[in-house]
Amino acid sequence: MILFYIAFFILCIYRIQISKTSFFDDVLSKDRCNAIKGLFILFVFVRHLLQYIEKSGYIGSPFWDKPLLLIDQKLGQLIVVMFLFYSGYGVMESILKKKDSYILSMPKNRILPTFMNFAIAVFVFAIADLILGKVLTIPTYLQALIGWISIGNSNWYIFVIILCYIITFISFVIFRERNLSLHLRGLFILFLSLCSIFILSHYQKPHWYNTILAFSFGIFFSIHKQKLDFLIRNHYKKILLALFS
Repeated sequence: MILFYIAFFILCIYRIQISKTSFFDDVLSKDRCNAIKGLFILFVFVRHLLQYIEKSGYIGSPFWDKPLLLIDQKLGQLIVVMFLFYSGYGVMESILKKKDSYILSMPKNRILPTFMNFAIAVFVFAIADLILGKVLTIPTYLQALIGWISIGNSNWYIFVIILCYIITFISFVIFRERNLSLHLRGLFILFLSLCSIFILSHYQKPHWYNTILAFSFGIFFSIHKQKLDFLIRNHYKKILLALFS
């Protein structure tokens, strides 16, 4: 497995061009974000693959497999943090460009497609359980359908991202007719996110709620992009040092 990672890393750095004279102005462009998300999708795929490999009883090689397991362990929740941050940033950028038309279309274009794709996956797992002789009750299936429990599928991330979409939609619809600044609307999104974290902390494990704020940070980065870009451009060395210290 470590050879797979090495090959992929070589592919990623192939033909990389490092600018020595200018800052990367397109660091948060759609193409750059999609490229980075593609890398993290690979990490997610490998993590889920490892779960099935472990269940098969395979004992990993100390040289070939243990480094991969260590990478997977150290990454932890960081794998999904970028997805939530980019999602929040992308949603806010779309709102800034398309205004009310995007906000009002969120249930149809954002929330519903995400839910439908997840519902198909849950249905497939339910059929697999029936084939294996495991009969699901209606309450169990309905809870799995909203992502509250799992019947073998991944569920918590879908629950969280749909929750973040709903929070954003509610926040902008409530204040749609009022002349409130984007900053205040972002603060309301943050407030609802904190309320969600408080509620989830009583019913679910920490990984359900300890990355939700990444979505709100994406929202705020988009709102204050110019100021943050200026800060990063002029102090990126200090910021990197603080992050790795």
